[in-house]
Parts: sequence; C-alpha cells; structure tokens
Amino acid sequence: MRTIKIISDKELKVNELPTYKFTITDAKKPVYNEGIRSFLKSKYNKDFCFGIENLKHDGVFKINGWIIDFKPIFKKFIVKQYGCLYECYAYNKTDLRNSIFGRIEYIKEI
Repeated sequence: MRTIKIISDKELKVNELPTYKFTITDAKKPVYNEGIRSFLKSKYNKDFCFGIENLKHDGVFKINGWIIDFKPIFKKFIVKQYGCLYECYAYNKTDLRNSIFGRIEYIKEI
C-alpha cells in the first residue's frame, strides 16, 4: 500500500489520495478538485449523506465502482453508544460527533 507524506491537510486535494477500482465498471475515475477538509465537512453532518457509513466504519468512500482511501489522514476512534462499543474513522472528534445520531457515552482515540 502506498503511503502519503502529508505536509498540510489543507493543501492536499481529494484527487491526491489513493483510489482503487473495486468492481468491474466502465465508469471513469471520480475527480474531486476540492480540498480534503471541505469534502469531509460536507459528508460528516447530521443530514443523510451517501457513503458516510463506509467513511466512518472503513475509512473509505465508495462511488461508481471506485474506492477513495482516506485512511492515511484519518484517526481511529472507539465510540460507546447505548452500551455498545464500535470503531470509527474520522478526521477529528468533532466530525465524528456531528455524524452520529443519539446519545454518545464517550469517544476515545486509539
């Protein structure tokens, strides 16, 4: 797996992240010319967003048979909600809190 040396997340574009094909598709590779933070802020919100569950639980965004891998810049968190523990990926705790519905007992970074 290719690693990315991150100088500043604000300068990094979504197109510079590793992208893989996961199905047999004729769709072109998705092109996002926006920065990573603006892309993630649009996804991690309380409104329904396509692909948010894959972002939170796997650290990847799936679209049109392609996977954009955000794991090189994401942090891993343990979330306790309603007595259950589960792992989530997010850029920071605030983004994670904004995307989870219901009462959160605690969030810890691993």
